[in-house]
Amino acid sequence: MKLSVIVFLIFFAQSAVCHEVGLPDGSSFSLTSFNPDTHIAEFDGKMSISGRFVFYWEIFDYEPKYLSLSFFPKTKDLLMLPYVKGPTLKSKANEIYLNYTQEQARRLIGDDLYQKLLNKKLLRLDGNAVITINQFSTGIDCDQRWFVADIMSVNKVSDVGKASNLSVTSSC
Repeated sequence: MKLSVIVFLIFFAQSAVCHEVGLPDGSSFSLTSFNPDTHIAEFDGKMSISGRFVFYWEIFDYEPKYLSLSFFPKTKDLLMLPYVKGPTLKSKANEIYLNYTQEQARRLIGDDLYQKLLNKKLLRLDGNAVITINQFSTGIDCDQRWFVADIMSVNKVSDVGKASNLSVTSSC
């Protein structure tokens, strides 16, 4: 009986640690809500980050269905983003899914390339950028931790269309 109680307490303590979120010193974000049942943490604030972006079509039943945008921040910016404390799943936002408008997409890759993406003549396109994000959040779905932010502005773009070896996380 004592052994089962100890095992339960150890498991409970580990799972509680896995659900804690952290903010680096000097981070411009603040925690606005956290739901331990859904594992969703939401942060308010804004931050300029630099890194590599990737537009890609998510493929379902051999057809490109959803145009997505991921961002891979440089290490110095990654260290200033909110993170999740604990040993399970990824804890840092190595890949951030971005919510964007058509205008922001055109600022990132230009009208011609954006139209080629929309017409599915291109299935993937990437480049480097400095963007300002806000409304940062994280949660767990399909046993994967995800990070999402809104683009507030596109500040600088370079190397659009250059090949990269970044792999994006597929959905469930």
